[in-house]
Amino acid sequence: MKKLLTLTLLTAAIATSTNALANDEHQIGVQLHSGSAKYKSSSKDGDGVSNLYLYYNYQFDPMFSVEGGLSVGAELDDWNCTDLTKDRFECVRENNALFDLNANKLEYTSIVVAGKAQFDVTQNSNVYGKLGLHRYDYEMKNGNTKVVDDSGFGYLAEAGWEYQWNNGIGV
Repeated sequence: MKKLLTLTLLTAAIATSTNALANDEHQIGVQLHSGSAKYKSSSKDGDGVSNLYLYYNYQFDPMFSVEGGLSVGAELDDWNCTDLTKDRFECVRENNALFDLNANKLEYTSIVVAGKAQFDVTQNSNVYGKLGLHRYDYEMKNGNTKVVDDSGFGYLAEAGWEYQWNNGIGV
């Protein structure tokens, strides 16, 4: 769990948005995230997940834009590593059950459509708010057996601070 928390904090600190195409109107980007997930009222909430978000953002006004994207993710496994000798160690994947279910694999996808408002703080940074909808699909498996399979629509709300260097890379 300590390793997962470290990985989560590290990834959150460098969850970068790299813009492949950056100008005043168009942005194509990639974001990498990790964190914890909750499922209903499981006593094992907090299982680690990783997420990759690919998006296109169209800035139609200096303050407002629309965004569409694809988000894919999966569970993060804990690893238990032991030093065998001075120069050698062994790591074993701890493939524990997720959310107190008989499942050890989680995969999800989501298609996102959102509106975004941003307010410049400096020339290279802004605070933003994003509201939208997403179509999600997730499944949890034990081997090849599906334990949970669900899809539907949900709301999206996000707020944050962004900094973008002149080369198009941002945090």
